[in-house]
Amino acid sequence: MPWQIYSLVLLGAATHERKLLTMSAASTATMMPLLTPLSPVTIEPTRSSKASAPLSSLEKINRVEINRTTERDGVVYYILDVFLEHNTSRIPTNKMAPKTADRPDYQLERRFNDFANLRYQVWAYAQRKHQGGCICKYCDAFMSYVVHSMAQPRLLVKLATGVESRKKLMTIFCNSFIDITLGGKTEPRPRNIKCDGYQAIPYVVQRFFQKEDA
Repeated sequence: MPWQIYSLVLLGAATHERKLLTMSAASTATMMPLLTPLSPVTIEPTRSSKASAPLSSLEKINRVEINRTTERDGVVYYILDVFLEHNTSRIPTNKMAPKTADRPDYQLERRFNDFANLRYQVWAYAQRKHQGGCICKYCDAFMSYVVHSMAQPRLLVKLATGVESRKKLMTIFCNSFIDITLGGKTEPRPRNIKCDGYQAIPYVVQRFFQKEDA
């Protein structure tokens, strides 16, 4: 009967379709590459948690200027004008743009001996020998500056220069120490997070430049 023939045709078609699906699944399984099991990866921090807070604070400083002094009880105090970063655009700009009528975000008063104490404290940490007798690049940058630069609070500078010259030299000193503490803004230096200098120097420098409570 016709309906019997029609049923046989449908049954044959269904059987053939199942065979095709089975063959397709087998072919796909053969072509699928074996996935390599995932393994845990150790991520080394690029900045230690202890140093991150003072470094973040120093990164907000755009520049330091010393344009004037004041004198009390025969002691000269240098007025540090601290300018913070205010550029929120992602477009690179010249950080040392020509001066306009901008005001410093806050001011600090420091004696020459205060600069000298900062230099000594940083040197005391930077000159320490590291594991294996090596000096890391972070500390070596400070040592190189202390040994070779004249723009720092040396005894010779105190005795042989006037206030105007010292203002210029201490301005260079302040900005250089901030840059080196941050690792160098133009050529970042690798930081050794196990280094005592890297752990302590950011705190020393940040305390020197932090805003004082009124």
